[in-house]
Amino acid sequence: MAVAGDRKRAYTPREGRLVTEYLWDKYRQYPQWKRVRLGTVPNTAMAKLYTVSLRWADAIVFTGEEIVILEGKMGPELGGIAQLEEYRNLFPRTPEFSMYSGYPIRCVYLTTKESRDVKRICDEKGFDFVVFTPPWVAEYWRERGFDIPES
Repeated sequence: MAVAGDRKRAYTPREGRLVTEYLWDKYRQYPQWKRVRLGTVPNTAMAKLYTVSLRWADAIVFTGEEIVILEGKMGPELGGIAQLEEYRNLFPRTPEFSMYSGYPIRCVYLTTKESRDVKRICDEKGFDFVVFTPPWVAEYWRERGFDIPES
C-alpha cells in the first residue's frame, strides 16, 4: 500500500556502475570478468535448476600475480563479507578458472562509505576494505538523506 508522498525509485544498477568504474580506475590493464558464476554444476542439463543457488561474484581480476575477487556494495553491509568468503571458497572449484588455481586469492570489499565495524571484520578476514567515491556517489547518498564528502 502506497503512502501519500511515497514515490518509487527507478531501478538503476548503481553497484554495477561502482564496480565498473573501480575496475577501470584500478585494474584496466588486467584481464577481468564481471558478474561471474562461481562453483560447479553437475551437468549442463541441470544448469537451469541450479541458477537460483549459484553464486555470482561482482568481478574477478587476474593481475598476473594474483586473483582479485571483488564484491561491491553501495553501503557497507555485513552480508558482503560472507559473500566474499563463499566466493573465495568456490573460486578454486570453478572449472572455468582451473588454469588460475595456483595463484593466491585477494578479496576486495568495495563500498562508498566508511564503516569501522565492516572494516574491522574485513581486516580480521584478510580482506581489503576499499572506499571508492566517484562524483555521482554523493548525489546517490543525498537522494537518500545522507551527506558524504565528495572526493
